[in-house]
Amino acid sequence: MENQPEVGQVNQVNQKPNNFLVILLSILLLISCVIAGFFAYQTQELVKELTKTRSLVISSPISTPTIDPTANWKTYYNTKANYSLKYPVSDWKILNTGVIEEKEAGQDSTNVGLIYQPDISKAAHELVFIITPSVPETDKNKLNQTKEIGDNYLANCWITEDNGYEFCWLKNSTQGGYLNINFNISKDENINSMIDQIFSTFKFIDNTKEEACIKEKYTWLSKYNECESPILTETFCKKEKGTFYGCESACRHEDPNGICTTECIAVCKFD
Repeated sequence: MENQPEVGQVNQVNQKPNNFLVILLSILLLISCVIAGFFAYQTQELVKELTKTRSLVISSPISTPTIDPTANWKTYYNTKANYSLKYPVSDWKILNTGVIEEKEAGQDSTNVGLIYQPDISKAAHELVFIITPSVPETDKNKLNQTKEIGDNYLANCWITEDNGYEFCWLKNSTQGGYLNINFNISKDENINSMIDQIFSTFKFIDNTKEEACIKEKYTWLSKYNECESPILTETFCKKEKGTFYGCESACRHEDPNGICTTECIAVCKFD
């Protein structure tokens, strides 16, 4: 009869693989926990970053460019009182008022009227600028309010009892004297808004280069600090201490991909 292993020896043999399996499973469980913990931490950090990014996007509104409604308006220069303004040439006429035969206002006009009359069967809307040496005594006691003209000017004004007209007196900061500005107040708020926009473009010309350019009836480009004209002379440019260019493109400041004439224009540029 063969020798049989004792019961204790059998249990020891079977226990060794069981212990190894338990240790292996424990190690795998530990590794799984570490991996799960790592991914949980990474997920939490990602959520924090996404939340932070979203809050930055919400708190930083997208800026939209401001459109200038007067960008395509025509500029009128008055060299007699050294002022300029812009107006919509398609809707308004600018006339030399206060004379028997009204015609387009020139640069040396004393009375300048902006006229809006889309329907000739109805009364016109007027915005008038009159050069005057002083404020009449009859008006001084009536001045009871102010009106902002342009960016830096404040006019003293009064309104008629029927609220039909407003009369303002603006001191000329470059030459002395005053501008008497008067206009009829419309019941149409769109027209009143248009008048306010015209006022916003008003300024006294205190740049000597600009003044010299305009007095020669050349065109002044304030954005580029340039004076231009087909008849601008090198003598003028040297006198004003500018740099003369005898043949520049008339479209040099426009879209290079747009349509341009082959016109050659003389330019005096200032630093």
